[in-house]
Amino acid sequence: MTRIGIVLSACFALLFAATSRAESFDEACASLPSLPLATVSTLPITIDNTIRGGDIHRMTVETTGAASLGKRATVGTTFATRTWEASYGLSMLHDPVSGRVCYRPAINVTVGYEPLQISVAHPFEAGSCAFDAIVEHEREHVNIYSQFLSSASHSIEAELRQRIAGNVRYAPSLDAANAQMRQLLRSQVHEIVRSEMAKGQPQHDEFDSIDESLRLLNACNGEIRRGLSREVLALK
Repeated sequence: MTRIGIVLSACFALLFAATSRAESFDEACASLPSLPLATVSTLPITIDNTIRGGDIHRMTVETTGAASLGKRATVGTTFATRTWEASYGLSMLHDPVSGRVCYRPAINVTVGYEPLQISVAHPFEAGSCAFDAIVEHEREHVNIYSQFLSSASHSIEAELRQRIAGNVRYAPSLDAANAQMRQLLRSQVHEIVRSEMAKGQPQHDEFDSIDESLRLLNACNGEIRRGLSREVLALK
């Protein structure tokens, strides 16, 4: 499940007139600084055990496309809603003769999962060995999400530095520069974030191996296997 939020901050612009007549407008523009940032949001966790196992399997496949599940029964899952917000500022130089401006954008992107929700299939009650084993398994998925966000934020920042923030841009006016930046966030920044955030699912598929599924199924002296059998019968 993916939710994309774009927050455009009130643009801040540092406006300067050329300080030396001997220095051309383009030469002055080349010295403008910019620093894009990519930060990682917190990971709120809630636990819900009211969803039946069959529904958990369907929703997991629909929201993550988890290739590792196949037709295997699902006793728990971690729902993650991807979200990101972007804001920008401009360091800018104004040419009083032509009215043109040049600028470098400073872009801030916050990426995260909001919320992360662990769900445990209905037959497994809180406090039971099976419930705790399932939650422990799902918390490893939470750890994978957390570790992935850290690496994704660095990749996003590197892409922003290389593809966007390092370039001096020109516009006929401040209003035109802001319009260019809004379009930039909706196109290039969106694509950079979407592409990087989509790379996390294979790590979850690798963790949900056949061996891990068998380990979990046979945990607690077979309590999960027996509970799963009762759930299958209840759904018939």
